Amino acid sequence: MDFACPNCKRVFRDIDESLGGEPASCDHCENEFIIPIPNSEKLLEWANRAPWECLEEGIRTGVAKGHPESVVSSFIRISEKRREQEIWKKEREAGQPVRSQQERIWQASERRLERKRILQALRAMTKGGFRELLADLLRTQYTLVEISSPKESTDLRISDASLPNPLFVKCLTNATGRKVSLQQIRSTAAAALDDSVENLLLCTPSRFTKNAALIAQQYTWIALETGRDILKRIRVARRESEFEFDARRYDPVFLEKQLELSLESHPLSKSEYDAKRQEILDRFS
Repeated sequence: MDFACPNCKRVFRDIDESLGGEPASCDHCENEFIIPIPNSEKLLEWANRAPWECLEEGIRTGVAKGHPESVVSSFIRISEKRREQEIWKKEREAGQPVRSQQERIWQASERRLERKRILQALRAMTKGGFRELLADLLRTQYTLVEISSPKESTDLRISDASLPNPLFVKCLTNATGRKVSLQQIRSTAAAALDDSVENLLLCTPSRFTKNAALIAQQYTWIALETGRDILKRIRVARRESEFEFDARRYDPVFLEKQLELSLESHPLSKSEYDAKRQEILDRFS
């Protein structure tokens, strides 16, 4: 039989059909794949008995390509059943409760909804609130995280034994979650250079435009993080420390309302109230 490499399309000719279902690699591009099985009955038989690693590779490289639709449908059903069995096996070996496919789909949907809610909360934050969140997240990873003074071009300064030079962080937030533009990258980089910054992390709760990301790659001393990267930081902080994300902790309006409510149980003088209110405003300015 003749067949082509799934990656580079190099054609292999006069291959023995008995080798169908065996793992192989292309001598041209070194891509690994499963040798096609031309007989439909043997394909389904192979899907039932092949080691899961081989079947998974066959799925990835399209081992069922070219067979009738009914055969492909049967191949998919067998593959999904084998996948379920493999997941159950791993859960049992790890001592975890064995979940049905429906339960896993439901939990995955809940995780997607939670990620969406957190991203929306990040994009609705003020710049000061976003800066405070980043400071809390970075404190779970680095020894010293300081809020920069208003006169500085950056928002946070990080010092740690793992860093050869201090890491400076700049928060870039736009109204309605708009992407960070090329002009914002250039102006931020110029201001940072004026302050002799050698290691800069630009963070935004939204995203960077394509041109902005391309220009940033030309500056070897600049790294970028988007809202999805902040999500990853939140997951790691939850897993490795006692950090718990609550957007209200970074909302000055909410905190000011909480301060007003606290007056009912803890009366404050006007000067004490003004001082606490100013503290909130300064923290999130």
